[in-house]
Amino acid sequence: MTENFKLCMKVFACLALVGAISVDAQDTSGTVTSEPLSQTKKTGPPPASATTQNGVTAVPENFAKVKLSPGVLLTFGVFDAPEMDATLRVTADGKINVPLVGPMQVQGMSVTDVRAKIKDALVAGEFFKDPQVSVDILQVAPSYVTVFGEVQTPGRFQILSPIGLSQALALAGGETAEAGPEIEIQHSAGGENGVENVQYDKENSQKGKADITVAPGDIVTVRRAGVVYVLGAVHRPGGYLMLNRGSLDLLEALTLAEGTSLEASTDQIRVLHRQDGRLLEITVKLSSMTTGKTVPPALGDKDIVYVPSSKTKSVLVNGAAIVGASLGALLYRVP
Repeated sequence: MTENFKLCMKVFACLALVGAISVDAQDTSGTVTSEPLSQTKKTGPPPASATTQNGVTAVPENFAKVKLSPGVLLTFGVFDAPEMDATLRVTADGKINVPLVGPMQVQGMSVTDVRAKIKDALVAGEFFKDPQVSVDILQVAPSYVTVFGEVQTPGRFQILSPIGLSQALALAGGETAEAGPEIEIQHSAGGENGVENVQYDKENSQKGKADITVAPGDIVTVRRAGVVYVLGAVHRPGGYLMLNRGSLDLLEALTLAEGTSLEASTDQIRVLHRQDGRLLEITVKLSSMTTGKTVPPALGDKDIVYVPSSKTKSVLVNGAAIVGASLGALLYRVP
């Protein structure tokens, strides 16, 4: 009886142990696994190394367009030589410390160029005959493009690689209606071509024309549209912005000023134009333009149109006086 009781107790103990193991190894879906749940794979957020930490952004491998700069972290290796594996940080002076090779200047280079440079150095040092070098970007320090001037939301915007000028303007919400065609790009690379002034044509850019490249660290300034001044015997004298990169000729400018007044001397309309630091002046007849005998002259930024009220006044008023009058003119936006 005692022996049978002991045997029964052993059987119950074994059954209880098996039950406990089965419960521990069963997940919430009802599947029994061969290992405890504490050791099975659990879902959750990606590890910290795959996200941004300490102001350093993780990027995909083979991010070939990125130009190396201080703070970039690289992975380096040579095929069939695991002892060469390393992570290389670009230092403040733009160098990396390559195993066997030593310090190497890489700032401003792409990873493709760096691979070739390291390979040449390993061959020149007779460490390898024909090494298969791998270099990839693991992390990059955030880089920015700054957009100022006539844009909807001026500011600094993060980019990782060079982009087109149209993309940079889009980051700033696009241009305002008062934006002119001239855009200044201050390149971070500096040098003789550190500042570039371009005539930006948005429509040509959208039609597939090669876009102007803007790199991380560049500063883009969108200039305001030009101003044409219409003074004298007109109904609404003042300055008129050439909005949406529009161009104005003399007839269009007179139309914006709501035409000439009754006392105007339309045979002596004077146009003052600045060119190469000089003030050039021409005299135009309104009748010859309206009849098609003369093509209305195109006007540029800060050009002045003066309509005298009589032939006598046209002779007496000099260019300096007209320029002085333009300085106090009201400024209007083209509707």
